[in-house]
Amino acid sequence: MSFAVKVCGQVPAVEKWIKIPDVSGHCVQEVAKLAVEQFNVQHGHSLKYDSIHEGWYCELGQNNLKYRLHIRAIDFLQRSLLYEALVFEEKPKLERIRKLISFLYLLNGGHYVGPVDPPQVEKWIKIPDLRVPFVQEVSKFAIDEYNKGGEGLKYVEIYDGWYAEMGQDNIKFRLHVKAKDCLGRLRNYEAIVLVKQFLSKKIKILESFKFCDQGKVSPGWNQIPDVKELGLQVVIKFIVEQIKIKFGDSLKFEIVYEGWYFELCPNSLKYRFHVKVIDFLGRSLKFEIIIIEERRVLLRIWKLDSIIVIVSPEPQEKKWIKIPNVQVPLVQELAKFAVDEHNKNGDGLKYIEVYEGWFMDLGHDNIKFRLHLKAKDWLGRIRNYEAVVLVEHFWSKRIKILESFKLCGPLVFEPKWIQIPNLKELGLQVVIKFIVEQIKIKFGDSLKFEIVYEGWYFGLCPNSLKYRFHVKVIDFLGRPLKFEVVIIEEIRDHLRIWKLDSIIAIVSPEPQEKKWIKIPNVQVPLVQELAKFAVDEHNKNGDGLKYIEVYEGWFMDLGHDNIKFRLHLKAKDWLGRIRNYEAVVLVEHFWSKRIKILESFKFCGPLVFEPKWIQIPNLKEPGFQVVINFIVEQLKIILGDCLKFHSIYEGWYFELCPISLKFRLHIKAIDFLGRCLNYEIIIIEEKRIFKLESIIVILSPGHCVGPVDPPKVEKWIKISNLQFAFLQEVSKFALDDFNVKSGDSLRFDGIYDGWYMEMGQDNIKFRIHLRAKDCLSRVHHYEAYVYVKQFLSKRIKIVESFKLIERKC
Repeated sequence: MSFAVKVCGQVPAVEKWIKIPDVSGHCVQEVAKLAVEQFNVQHGHSLKYDSIHEGWYCELGQNNLKYRLHIRAIDFLQRSLLYEALVFEEKPKLERIRKLISFLYLLNGGHYVGPVDPPQVEKWIKIPDLRVPFVQEVSKFAIDEYNKGGEGLKYVEIYDGWYAEMGQDNIKFRLHVKAKDCLGRLRNYEAIVLVKQFLSKKIKILESFKFCDQGKVSPGWNQIPDVKELGLQVVIKFIVEQIKIKFGDSLKFEIVYEGWYFELCPNSLKYRFHVKVIDFLGRSLKFEIIIIEERRVLLRIWKLDSIIVIVSPEPQEKKWIKIPNVQVPLVQELAKFAVDEHNKNGDGLKYIEVYEGWFMDLGHDNIKFRLHLKAKDWLGRIRNYEAVVLVEHFWSKRIKILESFKLCGPLVFEPKWIQIPNLKELGLQVVIKFIVEQIKIKFGDSLKFEIVYEGWYFGLCPNSLKYRFHVKVIDFLGRPLKFEVVIIEEIRDHLRIWKLDSIIAIVSPEPQEKKWIKIPNVQVPLVQELAKFAVDEHNKNGDGLKYIEVYEGWFMDLGHDNIKFRLHLKAKDWLGRIRNYEAVVLVEHFWSKRIKILESFKFCGPLVFEPKWIQIPNLKEPGFQVVINFIVEQLKIILGDCLKFHSIYEGWYFELCPISLKFRLHIKAIDFLGRCLNYEIIIIEEKRIFKLESIIVILSPGHCVGPVDPPKVEKWIKISNLQFAFLQEVSKFALDDFNVKSGDSLRFDGIYDGWYMEMGQDNIKFRIHLRAKDCLSRVHHYEAYVYVKQFLSKRIKIVESFKLIERKC
């Protein structure tokens, strides 16, 4: 049977309807009541028949009729509405069979009591009877619709309600219902449901659903009575998703076994669940998960607050347990961590796979892993390693500590050099860095590393290797050179220790053309070293040159690691003159033994001489020591023990020619009488060969320590050392003079006392007590007075007196 809304006057033209003159007849009343009853049965309505407004009938043959009646009925909202019912009646024999064909709601303004258009302002009318099935149906619909968000509310009852006519056969319901939520709380809700085409299709739309008791919040944690409630399943589903996001396949959700909730505000909750999971190691673990829930309109929004493992105590027995599946991401992560951590020492291992593993549960969320893995080293070798990794706070902070990393399994070494397949491997970069450092240490700025172009390794033992690299460098002369560097590597406690075995130049053959090439930078240390060597080597002849700088240079490559250098340098000589020199130095085995040979050292460039005496600035220069040594030797030869060199206090030089000098030196000397006297010495030097020209005593008051004029009063000074040769000579001279004058034949027997007196003008008088033997071998004591004129030059001796002091029998 169809049910629709109809506007009056739209009657099919093919049927002939005849108006019923009196609708109050018993037969017509029965047809009207039957139409209302059948409509209520078929559509679940509770219309109450009121009256017939008007009606028509149509004859469909001899015994069949069709009725069209406009009936007034009262619905469950106590509204009096007008309906049009079509009823078919047939009389097969003596009985009448009536059947409802349609039951239409009339919206004509003259008949319909409610508005056709929606009201401008909603007018809520209290529902007179809440027990009507349709009101119950709408209430349950609101709960069910709201539960689609995963709430799991359980309908209890409706305790209040209103409706508003929205026009066009649409009604809006505002219902206050009681329902029990997933946490077991009995709460009041307000639901607003719009029902379109109320009397036909009854299309229900939930417009809102909210709490009625907004201000009531119970403080503290409350245990959830049943964690299997439907409304909690969406929360549990969220938990499963969060575990998946946070831990991936490492944890497999099993069950929520208990939970609590905390009301933050009417629209917000905090959940605390205890969850059982199975981890990737096959262990059953417990986690505490805290979730915050916020309600917005018809939505429940969850936010993960924390996931904390409920730690187990330390086990009584700690043992290694095999990991059931080493391919899970967490085991792979730990294996890669071990390789990366080990690579911090520069190994450059490349992780391949983990093929076996064990774990040890230490309790308190700490786990130790022992993993057997494969990795390719920087030499291209695939090797097995064992890594032991301790993970503290595994399911929270996950602090990973590499405890050990070592080779796993026996190794077989071939006693031969194997070429390194890829010199750019990360693990070789630390070795190359070590090479660069060693070249820097050994050669400084003389060599600039360029590239390692080939290499080999030799396995000495499982933890030791020998490398042989061929290296290209640029030397300080701008030449590209090749070196062979041999390094020994030893691994100790995760550390790679390198030791330089040798650095050898790969020598080039002797060049076809030998030529001088300008040195691009003469300030490099090696050129400076060669220039200083040349000066030092030249100084071995006593020149005492002081190196200043090298200002120009050339080199000649002789092949076989031999180089000849020609350097122009400046040096200061012992006279303070800055002069240019050219040094030629041959260096054999330049990059190994570096044997330096000075081939020549000579003045460079013309010299200009000034014809004058120039004061020597520093008499303590090392180059001047050969001059001092010559002076000492000459004084020894000429004056014997009479003079002892003391010092040079001033001097001058006069340039005769480029290779010859004249020196004028003022010296101090101590004579045999203990006097400090000044002398002027003239020396000529030619090619470092010295010749004494003169020694002159300085008698000027400014220089001489003794008097110039004869003393007015005689002052005798005791002679401290009577063994000087000159005293012996003076004594013998006095004795010989006496023998000549007296005819005696006295023989000199020694001096036992003596004095001298300075007479001025380099004249000295001696008073000597001596012993002499006469012809009878008797020893007599004599006193002799001898006057010596020009003591330090001609030494003219005059005996003034010679007398016997004491005669012994």
